[in-house]
Amino acid sequence: MGKNLEGWEVNGTVLWYMEDGLLVSESGPDAQYGYLATDENYKNFELTVEFKQEADGNSGVFLDLR
Repeated sequence: MGKNLEGWEVNGTVLWYMEDGLLVSESGPDAQYGYLATDENYKNFELTVEFKQEADGNSGVFLDLR
């Protein structure tokens, strides 16, 4: 993830955007789930996540390690 969402696919109706270097999501019009995905393959990487949830919800980080 860089300064924008270039290369990422938005799934669902959640609104995703970058603000002050942070990835932000907001509920969409139907309050359903949503996620970001990419077709890129990554090897030998470290993932560090700081997460703040301000409302009730179901969230997390999902990795497809095929």
